[in-house]
Amino acid sequence: MIKIGEMKRCQLRKDIAEYISCYIKKRIKLNLNEMSPMEYRAHYNIIIKFI
Repeated sequence: MIKIGEMKRCQLRKDIAEYISCYIKKRIKLNLNEMSPMEYRAHYNIIIKFI
């Protein structure tokens, strides 16, 4: 049986993971020539290892 606190933590983890994904993949930065960080790295062939 899952407790209410555990369900909230699980949902919080999912929400945080979704926020981080959007922040990295979709956010547009003016100082990156109006590209998202992922687009910028792909455009300039910058390889980053995510931990």
